[in-house]
Amino acid sequence: MEEFHEECGIAGAADLAGMQDVVPLVVEMAKELDHRGGCAAGIAIPLNGAFRIEKDNGHAADVLTPQRIWGMRARSAIAHDRYATTGPEDPSLAQPEVHRSRRPNERFAFGWNGNITNAEDLRRDEQERGTRLRTTGDTELLKWQMLRGIRKHTVRDLASVFGEVEENVDGSFNVTMLLPDGTLAAYRDRQGRHPLNYSEDVLVASEDTAIRAVRPDAKVRPIRPGQLLVANRKGVQLTQVTTPDPRRCFFEWEYFSNWNSNFDGLSVGSARQASGRILALLDTIAPEGSVVVAVPDSARKAAEAYAQQKQWDLLMDGIVNLLPGQRTFTATDPARTIKAQQKYGINREVLRGKSIVLVDDSLVRGTTMLELIRRLRVEGEVSQIHLRLASPPILSPCFYGIDFPEIRQLIARNNFNGTLRSGTLPPEVLRLIAARLKVDSIQFLPVEAIPLAIGCEMRSLCMACVTGQYPTPCGQRRAMATEEHWSAERALH
Repeated sequence: MEEFHEECGIAGAADLAGMQDVVPLVVEMAKELDHRGGCAAGIAIPLNGAFRIEKDNGHAADVLTPQRIWGMRARSAIAHDRYATTGPEDPSLAQPEVHRSRRPNERFAFGWNGNITNAEDLRRDEQERGTRLRTTGDTELLKWQMLRGIRKHTVRDLASVFGEVEENVDGSFNVTMLLPDGTLAAYRDRQGRHPLNYSEDVLVASEDTAIRAVRPDAKVRPIRPGQLLVANRKGVQLTQVTTPDPRRCFFEWEYFSNWNSNFDGLSVGSARQASGRILALLDTIAPEGSVVVAVPDSARKAAEAYAQQKQWDLLMDGIVNLLPGQRTFTATDPARTIKAQQKYGINREVLRGKSIVLVDDSLVRGTTMLELIRRLRVEGEVSQIHLRLASPPILSPCFYGIDFPEIRQLIARNNFNGTLRSGTLPPEVLRLIAARLKVDSIQFLPVEAIPLAIGCEMRSLCMACVTGQYPTPCGQRRAMATEEHWSAERALH
């Protein structure tokens, strides 16, 4: 497996008139996207036929400080928030990445989010070509794919460049690109697994909320799957490079995106509220008179809707987030457990003696949840805990940029040997998971409720981590290999 898997945030801006310094705008958008990163951040501007880059480990708010970006002024810029799930915290892996060349027409900077599923094949190809790779990550591999496209088609034909990338790369990739002449480009892969947006005044960001944070009145539109935006002094051009084949990650609605965002015009907040309502409608186990408690912060909307549907009390201050903007999901073990201990404050005064319905967005490994439940029992002195998850059980690894690449990490799969096309887990499996987590009961959102909550068709979503149906050839092959390894590993034990 590749060492790094990324679910990041990207931003960019260009002033077509060449009069405005866009650096402050891009910095603020990067800060608005900090929930998608936390590992590293950076910014790039064109300068004297090359680029100036400032990047380092940490959140955007800590890296892109006035001191670090002192003197940076430009009419175009890109920024990046990096979330790396495993491997060393190497500052050299922060983005934007730059290709420095003696040939001016081959110089470019870029940032991206996603994951290259066929990275091993691409790495082997580059090694056979004699390419000296500096890192074990897939960012460098994407850079070489883009460079080979530029050498074949030139930077004046970026549509053909990204068409070549689509032919060779299996996975997901949203890219912002900067050329030395100030040209800004943004490309969203044809399956559009993750969001990418733009405004007419040429702001680009992973989430529309980042654009509206700096331009509240901006008309924000999604860059469609397989679509390329190019902005320079000649104007803004949108080109459909490849035929769209939407396979949008349902986790964007359930967890990653800001609740106030829209993903391809579909509200994240509304999807979470609908998920909570469906959970409540299907729940016949939690005792009447229970109180509802959200795991902050991404489960708040689902918890509000659950409580409203049941007409039960919602204790918004039952669990308090002491580290806002920092997600335990994007940390590695044992840091995940330590952060879980630091992140949540337990309000004993409002929880003591109560039966609670604990609503969370999802359950992947169970590490954070197990620690939270222990604290609710000991510190909160609650009488019962009924865990409700606003997404289906995660049963298969993700190879497209979300941090669960191994079956053995998945708590639901460790108790259920299969995947789901509809419904949820059998009652006996739910009881096993509940016992392991030390909760009185547990329920997940059914598979078919996800497209219903989001407001789209199942076939337009990527739910491979639930259904085992991977939307790319390499993803399916890797899943089969992982299943075989998992089966062999279990047989040994």
